[in-house]
Amino acid sequence: MPTFTFEETEILCISNGETREEHIFVLERMKVYLPDEEAELKTVIDSVIGKLTNMTDAQYEELKPSLISDFDEQEE
Repeated sequence: MPTFTFEETEILCISNGETREEHIFVLERMKVYLPDEEAELKTVIDSVIGKLTNMTDAQYEELKPSLISDFDEQEE
């Protein structure tokens, strides 16, 4: 199962998808609106899309809890 870097995890949080397919859809749409100067960000997004594409829904669901920042615990 693929692992996600810190930057990739942040991108997943920004894309705010519930399912693996939703993340892929949102990230592909986001990439279209990025200017050419954001080549590094596009590369990270491509990496995330690749990893999501190559995993199953079951693998994503297993990994999902570790991808979500626990903001509630940080606020306490």
